[in-house]
Amino acid sequence: MSAASIERPVAPSAWIARLPVPLVAGTVMILLAVIVATFGPMLAPDPLELNLGATLQAPGAGHWLGTDNFGRDVLARIIAATSVDLQFGFFSVLPTFVMGTALGVLAGTNRWMDAVLMRVLDLVVAFPFYVLIIAIVATLGPGVFNMYIAVMLVGWASYARLVRSEVLVVAKHQYIEAARALGFSSSRVLWRHVLPNVIVQPVLLATTNFIAWILVGSALGFLGLGVQPPAPEWGVMIGEGRVYLYQAPWMAIFPGFAIFYVSFAAILVGDGLSEVLRPDVS
Repeated sequence: MSAASIERPVAPSAWIARLPVPLVAGTVMILLAVIVATFGPMLAPDPLELNLGATLQAPGAGHWLGTDNFGRDVLARIIAATSVDLQFGFFSVLPTFVMGTALGVLAGTNRWMDAVLMRVLDLVVAFPFYVLIIAIVATLGPGVFNMYIAVMLVGWASYARLVRSEVLVVAKHQYIEAARALGFSSSRVLWRHVLPNVIVQPVLLATTNFIAWILVGSALGFLGLGVQPPAPEWGVMIGEGRVYLYQAPWMAIFPGFAIFYVSFAAILVGDGLSEVLRPDVS
């Protein structure tokens, strides 16, 4: 065997170069936000420190993004809020993705489970999404823990309905019938043949829901039902800044830009994943 016939391993740089540009760009943007959330609070001033002698200062050398109505540094508060919002987005998507996907697969393969799940889904989707979330949090009381409970009660439904429909389609394919004819167990057919062919859509939905849950957390904070002041959170900061929108617009603009930044990064990741997971076979 000649040396030329031996396949050389692909260098990491070449492998990364093959990835879609939106996926790489979005991942880098998300990683930058994670780095800011992890190490930023160590370098930034105390986000809760009051300085009544420096209230509503415009962005400048002393305070790059200005100060709020209590003299707190806006940049420091945005940095501190980054970890709060990123954690809420991630820990809202992960459990609802897992639970919804599992229930959707069970519903698509079990008639009794399908009948029960469809009735529960009808009940959940009968109410507007945001109204139901706000109603649950308002009933349980404001706070981050109750926000997660509301997410768990509502967020799984979209995954379950999507995965169920995908499973019903995949189950009719000939390779599934062939696997069953060969005597494969139901669990093997499910894990080796059904799930890999239905997981793409919920993964793409998860990137969209990551944005949605960050917006939900910000909206609840804006309404006073989420993170409670004086703790920094983007929605809370926008709610505080709207009172001073004409005097100090930076109080609301910069937290809004932070939400836009993370949302845009997640959109890029979703677009890139759609290219990777659903390549053009033409």
